Amino acid sequence: MSSIEKQAQQLRITPAVRRDWPVIEKMFADAFQTDIYFYLMKRRLDLAKTYSRFSTSIAALFAGNTYLLRMGKRPAGFIMLKKNSDKLMHLHYLAIAPEFRGQGLGRELAGFALTMARECGADIFLEAEADSAAMTLYSSLGFSADNQFHIYSLVPPSVPPAGSKKTIELIPLEDTKGMLMRAKEWLLGYQATVLAYNPQAGKTLSFRVCRPTSGSAVIIHCNPGNSSNEVLQQALPHLACHVNNPCGSYLVLSGIDRTQIDSPWLRDRADYVTMSKKHGVE
Repeated sequence: MSSIEKQAQQLRITPAVRRDWPVIEKMFADAFQTDIYFYLMKRRLDLAKTYSRFSTSIAALFAGNTYLLRMGKRPAGFIMLKKNSDKLMHLHYLAIAPEFRGQGLGRELAGFALTMARECGADIFLEAEADSAAMTLYSSLGFSADNQFHIYSLVPPSVPPAGSKKTIELIPLEDTKGMLMRAKEWLLGYQATVLAYNPQAGKTLSFRVCRPTSGSAVIIHCNPGNSSNEVLQQALPHLACHVNNPCGSYLVLSGIDRTQIDSPWLRDRADYVTMSKKHGVE
């Protein structure tokens, strides 16, 4: 029996249970320390390993969706999947412990995700940094890039911009989902929505603001499209003032080309892609 065959016999992928969360949290921290969602996900992992019974919110994120890869008896990696619907699965995170990297285990876990999606009859999608080793791996497994988005750090102003009400207004939209949703937002850092409005031109642009737990960055999502870049440029200084956070703020832009946006309020861009594989397409 070859060494590769012996290794394959030692690999096991099983659903994670409560006692697995500490080791999963360590692997997550090793792999995703620079991820802008790190503290939000760390908070969720802390809750998952703390409570013997999952709350509804935590269960939706973790219970039955996270799998641990073992090499023999040693934890070697994990994968986090979630079905968004009957026909769509999201690969949230995949990580290999540092001592097991370079052995093809990432491919094993990615193949496991594809098997899960195929058995469910679902398409599968993920996000990966552009031109990265992860993107190369997923491309080799048949994933194709569907969209691109860019993450900028948002520069907070030292003083509020002058005349903000004359050119642009930021209006928080009402939460119509009741107290339960507000409790989930407090617990897990879910998104609120702010509307940027130019009353003179009658143009609007919405930003979804994710405010994770204390110690993490504020993350703002926006899909400007080609026709709304003017409003985006007008809104940036006021948005920066609105979400000023000493731990840093990030703007995630999708629906635009790869042209650098020329603004003193944005810096340190990272490019990402959304990748997917359709059910039945090999």
